[in-house]
Amino acid sequence: MQIDWITVSAQIVNFLILVWLLKHFLYQPVIEMMQRREQRISDRLNEAGQREAQADQKAQHYEQKAEELEERREELLKKAKEEAGKEKERMLELARAEVNELRENWKQQAREEKEEFLKGLRQRAVDAIEAIAGQALNDLA
Repeated sequence: MQIDWITVSAQIVNFLILVWLLKHFLYQPVIEMMQRREQRISDRLNEAGQREAQADQKAQHYEQKAEELEERREELLKKAKEEAGKEKERMLELARAEVNELRENWKQQAREEKEEFLKGLRQRAVDAIEAIAGQALNDLA
């Protein structure tokens, strides 16, 4: 069997043309598409990383705000308790003063009623003594 060098060389040329065509029209577009896809994925991962970093910053910011609000709330509660205690003391003092005033008024009223009762009792005693003396003088006369 003899080798036909023309056919072999034609097949080699055909093969090289096929390789060039495949590379140019098939492999190169596929490789470019894969590179674009890889770039998009990389961009998305970078973007996701940036968003995650922003989310972490916001979370820290909100945690800090929450701590500040908690501290402020504690301060306000403490202040409110102090003010409530002062108001309670003030109201107790007012109540004590009012009770003392009422007690003094009651004592004064009781003294006045006692004096009035004693005055009335003296007057009745004087009237009774006068009546008895007048009757005794009538009986003697």
